[in-house]
Amino acid sequence: MSKRIHDIVSGSDIEVGDGNGTIQKDLRLVGFGFHLHKCLPSQHAQMLALASTVVASSIAFAAIQEGVLYIPGFRYTGWMATLTLLTYTVCAGIERARSPPDKPRCGSMQDYARLSVLTMGGMYLTNWSLKYLSYPLRVVFKSTKLIPVMALSVVYLGKKYTLGQYISVTLLSVGVVLFTLGDAQGKAAFDPRGIGLIVAGSLMEALAANFEEKRLFNQLACPANEVLLYSSILGCVWSAIADLLQGELLPAVRHSCDHPEAPLLISLAAVAGYTSMTCILVLIKHFGATLAEIVKSCRKVLTICTSFALYGKPLTYYHIIGGLLFTGSVGVERYSVGGSSRRFAGALGIISTAAA
Repeated sequence: MSKRIHDIVSGSDIEVGDGNGTIQKDLRLVGFGFHLHKCLPSQHAQMLALASTVVASSIAFAAIQEGVLYIPGFRYTGWMATLTLLTYTVCAGIERARSPPDKPRCGSMQDYARLSVLTMGGMYLTNWSLKYLSYPLRVVFKSTKLIPVMALSVVYLGKKYTLGQYISVTLLSVGVVLFTLGDAQGKAAFDPRGIGLIVAGSLMEALAANFEEKRLFNQLACPANEVLLYSSILGCVWSAIADLLQGELLPAVRHSCDHPEAPLLISLAAVAGYTSMTCILVLIKHFGATLAEIVKSCRKVLTICTSFALYGKPLTYYHIIGGLLFTGSVGVERYSVGGSSRRFAGALGIISTAAA
């Protein structure tokens, strides 16, 4: 019996010859080193399980992380970034250790140092913005990362985008403005300094995403757990240094000693975030980028709704209109793709109309 094994990201497609010249595809899903296909042999069940895990873990990540901000005396958002990156390092190390023996490191430490600065900078600055902005506004603003990503992709990678995607970006931009006005009008935390921080953070995340795609995935074909492991190790060091320079590292450690629930919740949120990232990569590999984008769109909308539901924030008309435009931007972008994305966009349109 002949077989060909192709390993990338997380999991492997194995094509097995049955002796009659017929090649049968045996989809084997692996996450955190566990063979998920043994529990769920049906591809439909695998798809639903992965999509549900992405949405649930993303909502858990946001809800738990926001809950940390309500712990008495907690204002150490840089410490939150440091512990998050440390947890990512542990998770990636466990996954890499449980994976089959792999080839030596693909990326150079210079590449990972560059990526880690961008990744840490994006996380550090967007977390810092939580001192001045509400969590839902942060989620909406992080979605605007699409704008610099598109701009950099056109210049840096030579990509082309459709009219629907440009309309989607326009709706997203207007939605963000209205959502911001809602926070400014209501009693939610709002300070213009937070806007500057999250814009800078989103720009760094966009640079990281483009560099990661072009250099590490396209040119060097690095496994995702390798990229996460080395970028998180170095990012954790940079984040700790930034905390030390700001004079927040020791006070943050003392606060964590007084409130041990803080580092515990940050670590739990990070595990949920890492789980979401891993499942997204498996979805892309086995079921395509279109389905993965649909799932990611769902999690954004549900994360915002969950935040308002759990923490009782004041809701204004600006929030409602901005949220509808945000949902509309997701729908337009998905509609322009066609196929199952178009049906998803239609469902979003119905939901938005009913909500209005």
